[in-house]
Amino acid sequence: MTYLLWLLLITFVSGPHGQERITPSPALKPNVVRWGTASEHANFGYNVYRGQSKDGPFAPINPQPITGAGTTDIPQRYEYRDQSIEANTVYWYYVESISLNGDRRRISPIYASKPKPATRGND
Repeated sequence: MTYLLWLLLITFVSGPHGQERITPSPALKPNVVRWGTASEHANFGYNVYRGQSKDGPFAPINPQPITGAGTTDIPQRYEYRDQSIEANTVYWYYVESISLNGDRRRISPIYASKPKPATRGND
């Protein structure tokens, strides 16, 4: 599997506030992990891993693989919203690629999020 480009950003955006949200602090905005590829070859999908230290341990946080584009020369963009975060906690993330034959490999460096302060009231 060849990747000409990868990009991983952790951003902080507003998330849905539905009852299905699995988070200890519903007022916290999720961490959003974004990445992209310039091309993909035999790509089944991706897993996003999270740890509470740069050295791990890490565990996948998406319940199902994020569907990849198979084989394409068309650039693709992906994202995963981590809504199960706690206030004042730094999380470390990386992205793993899964090929159609089941091979797995990390395709990004390990990145840290910024801790989010607990919010008060309707913030």
